[in-house]
Amino acid sequence: MHCHFLVSGNAKKDVIYEVERLRDGKSFASRAVRALQDDRCIFTTTASFAKREERSGKSVVTHAAQMPQDLRAPRIEDQMSSLDPMHLVPLDVTQDKDVSRRKARWWLKARGPISDVSNSDHHSAAIAYMSDNILIEAIAMIHGLRCSWRKNRGESSNFTPTGPGDVSMMVSLSHAIHFHETQGFRADDWLLSEVESPWSGHERGVVLQKIYAPNGKLIATCYQEVSGPTENLNALG
Repeated sequence: MHCHFLVSGNAKKDVIYEVERLRDGKSFASRAVRALQDDRCIFTTTASFAKREERSGKSVVTHAAQMPQDLRAPRIEDQMSSLDPMHLVPLDVTQDKDVSRRKARWWLKARGPISDVSNSDHHSAAIAYMSDNILIEAIAMIHGLRCSWRKNRGESSNFTPTGPGDVSMMVSLSHAIHFHETQGFRADDWLLSEVESPWSGHERGVVLQKIYAPNGKLIATCYQEVSGPTENLNALG
């Protein structure tokens, strides 16, 4: 799924979604979606759906990134107080002189249970929401800065800032998520998110996220471009 956030919307106004059927093949299907508010397009996305096929008797090429070891899932008392529909617990930022090699890590899960009668699409939708929620602040954390909107909401954090000042605003420009698995995980279990940023500059930044299930399986990879005051970030290193 590839999303583009064009202009800010108004949560108090209705949103009309227009869906275009692009392709319906034997193995893949594609859709394009436009979100309209006041007759203005505020968001677009293209989504591709693949049929799960088991090729028995045939050799296939497979590999997957491994989940970092020795990371303890949070206890109940570790969960952050938040108005968001998700629990978010920052872990740490791995240190390296090369900022592009640093990794910010979080535990995250949906706030409250998702019904057992729900199909896997509900869990995938919850993970898609959560993946966008944390990527936007990853660049600031990698540079040792705290995002002021979390501090202003009174949220606690295991993250200790090392750089001067706070980042007051960052916004998503585009967001892509690739689900490698659609079964065998739950969004209301603790999931590990590991984020790195290969580049930032010109008031933009790019982040890459891997999301792991509790059993260590890589279930999704995300990419996001954000806009924010990266001139301050580039000066830190």
